[in-house]
Amino acid sequence: MRERHRPNSPDQVKVAGVRDICLGVGTLALFFFQPSALRVFAPATLVVAASDAALTIGGPFPAPFNHLMGVVGIGILSVAAWFDPTLTTEGEGYKRISG
Repeated sequence: MRERHRPNSPDQVKVAGVRDICLGVGTLALFFFQPSALRVFAPATLVVAASDAALTIGGPFPAPFNHLMGVVGIGILSVAAWFDPTLTTEGEGYKRISG
């Protein structure tokens, strides 16, 4: 008989951690090489963070709080990306960063 899927198993937590690290590295790469893409990418990562937060609601204390703070942080980044005037045209943000 197959073992049932356990959402908080150590392997599941490791996989989610690797996914989060990869999303963070991707976000930094976009910031340095194509900042205007953050207008789309940051809200997309917000969906992942919000899903994680919803799954941890009702769990032990640090998990829901940490995930909710992640949602707030990514939400701030998403709003900031849309209001940053240097990201209005393709490549402008890169020109600003690279000098």
